[in-house]
Amino acid sequence: MLYTKPRSLSHEPFSYKPYLSLWKMALKIFLSSTLRKHVDGYDPVKGLEIEVDEGSTVAEVCTKMKIPVDNIKVAFVNGKSQKLDFILQGEERIGLFPPVGGG
Repeated sequence: MLYTKPRSLSHEPFSYKPYLSLWKMALKIFLSSTLRKHVDGYDPVKGLEIEVDEGSTVAEVCTKMKIPVDNIKVAFVNGKSQKLDFILQGEERIGLFPPVGGG
């Protein structure tokens, strides 16, 4: 169940910080190669849908899925490369990629 933010009637910005844990937001996660082993039953075609607290970062999402942050080299949010401290807004598609070696 998703909750929406209340609208503020004043013209001053409303701070949601004390209430962040009250709202959940849906995300669609896609994992590449070796990251898939961290999520039981992961389907690479469908990805994974999860709900997290509003204001979560990409790194916090990884931690929730039990994926070590050190195993992630590249994160895409809605098709754009982002750092792991990027704050999510909800309804995003996230692609996570490990470092790749070879020659």
